[in-house]
Amino acid sequence: MGVKSKKQRRPDRGTSRTTGGGSSGLEAPRLTRLDCGLAAGVGLLTILLYGWTCCPTIYWGDSSEFAVIGPTLDIAHPTGYPLFTLLAKLFSMLPVQEPALGVNLLSVTAGALACALVFLLCRLLGVPPLAAAGGALLLAVSEELWEQSSAAEVYSLHLALTAAVFLAALRFHHEPNRRGLFVTAALLGLSFTNHLTTLWTVPAVFWLLMTAPPIDGGQAWWKDLICWLRSAQVFLASVSLYLYLPIRSWMGVLFDHGQPGSLGNLLYHVTGRQFQYRMFVAADKGFLQEMEEFGRLVFEQFSPAFLALAAVGCMALWLRRRPLAVAVGLLAVANLLFDLNYHIPDKQGYYLPVYLVLVIWISEGAWVAAGMFRGKQRELTVIVTALFLGLGIHSGASNWPEVDKSDNRSLPEFTEEISRRLPEGGLLLVDDQFLIWSFNYMQLIEGRHTDRIVVNDYLLCLPWYIAHLKRRYPQLRVPAGIDDLVAARGEEVARARGWEIGDISQRYTQQIAAELIRANKPFRRCFLNFHDFEERKEWQGMKVVNQGLFFEIASPTPDGYDPPWDVDFPDPARYRKGEIHDRHHKHVAGTFSTACNRAGIAFIQAGRLKEAEAAFRRALEHDVDYAQVYLNLGVLYHSHLKDTAQRDQAWSRFLELAPDDPQAGSVRQALGR
Repeated sequence: MGVKSKKQRRPDRGTSRTTGGGSSGLEAPRLTRLDCGLAAGVGLLTILLYGWTCCPTIYWGDSSEFAVIGPTLDIAHPTGYPLFTLLAKLFSMLPVQEPALGVNLLSVTAGALACALVFLLCRLLGVPPLAAAGGALLLAVSEELWEQSSAAEVYSLHLALTAAVFLAALRFHHEPNRRGLFVTAALLGLSFTNHLTTLWTVPAVFWLLMTAPPIDGGQAWWKDLICWLRSAQVFLASVSLYLYLPIRSWMGVLFDHGQPGSLGNLLYHVTGRQFQYRMFVAADKGFLQEMEEFGRLVFEQFSPAFLALAAVGCMALWLRRRPLAVAVGLLAVANLLFDLNYHIPDKQGYYLPVYLVLVIWISEGAWVAAGMFRGKQRELTVIVTALFLGLGIHSGASNWPEVDKSDNRSLPEFTEEISRRLPEGGLLLVDDQFLIWSFNYMQLIEGRHTDRIVVNDYLLCLPWYIAHLKRRYPQLRVPAGIDDLVAARGEEVARARGWEIGDISQRYTQQIAAELIRANKPFRRCFLNFHDFEERKEWQGMKVVNQGLFFEIASPTPDGYDPPWDVDFPDPARYRKGEIHDRHHKHVAGTFSTACNRAGIAFIQAGRLKEAEAAFRRALEHDVDYAQVYLNLGVLYHSHLKDTAQRDQAWSRFLELAPDDPQAGSVRQALGR
């Protein structure tokens, strides 16, 4: 009769065990209830911070599109973003002021979740709680994550899913079991349905899975195979969320972007093939310039002291847990190599996974640097706390003005100012995609100014957008020749390579826009709102007339129609260009100032001199350093109001601001200088 052995006692929650997979034999930490509580605390602090600075309404960039696509459950631009769209719909139903705020709160929540998960990641990598919490909060106050979390965008959710996938893979690496593998597969699939750059997380995840010990302590090879095949099924089930796109397309949605109802269109849309010409090609910036730009962005996120700690932490993690250090490094390198070779104007959000790795290294490095006080727990705690609090508070205070959108209503207010100056039934052609989505939000979500026809010229070369215009505006005349031009453009693009695609699209877009305006000009007033318009007199062979915030295609003026030359824009105290940090908000302030200046010129030509003076003064309220306004004010006082003192004051200021202006010589001569 054999001797009975005692039943092996399972380690208490919170104890450690030896990690496998070629680790250095050190004990791998396990998450405790205290860790989960601290992670929740980090998330709560972050969500309060982001919620306080969140944009209360529709915001610029792709955020404006998601503010419409979420509530309407339509189809977004490639790659479709089905997960974000569905979550945006849920958040848009929150009992808040307006749907756009609800969608913005999705990014707020995702950003806070990302910071909480980063804390747990640091803990599983062996970083003590104090340093892990400091690193997670440092990420929270970094400019880029804060920026991406203050309005509707996919990048904060992408970072949260990246952290979740890496955390699940790391837990599987420490404790390999079927459930952990299935959770990792499910999260990886969901991450793909939010952003395709999840592909660059796969090398790190694959490394963690492959270097883990045998599943469930070892079993028959065929059981392992079945387990891996089932995890593949779980992954495919998560990725199948992309079926949302063809299903919604078949339902006949208003914004059927890319028309993904067919298999060919679905693959084209989901893979983002229309943007692939921007990948791994020579662009206006070389690789070294992209590296310099990335370095500048990194220094904006973290101070040199933190970056020094990151270098220390990277080396320390390599010496302490080499397989885990490889995984962390793969996450950074794979994402960075792609980001540096993808040439788009605004790709700052793509760097967030790299910042996540930097924070892990910073947390590790902070604890290692404080190790000189080993054996002096109180001093150690004080040093680490003071380091993170001091530099973190400084970082947060300096970033707050840059990212605070709590009072930023510039996009809807700008849209409102344009809308109320358009006559009923007017056709407005705009080249700003953000502005077009703001008009869509105003008309479709808020139900205001629905009689205006607003068309985006950038999208006119795409067949789905032409179909959209025909469905949405039955009164709009779309000549048959436009369909032929769209088809011809598609054929040329299919044969083109690289940057030729953009040139071809721009050429066809101009032709299609001109055809659309000519077809509708006899039946309605037509207007243009283009960024590159200043003092242009014609467009595509048609004369244009300056109307302040936009230009009108010249046509006989109906009786009783008064050109909208009023300068009753929103309070200048909220739109002073020199006092604004947000570049979009600053653009609106500058546009209001320009419109006031144009109005002043028009009032002079109409002989309405006092109104001209008021318009110029209002222009300076929006932009006190607008040199051209001082020049025009001087002309008004010199040639019309005969006020020499005011003239001298205005022209002197003009010479201070623009000493090399072509008109500066004449002004100096008039002033006797």
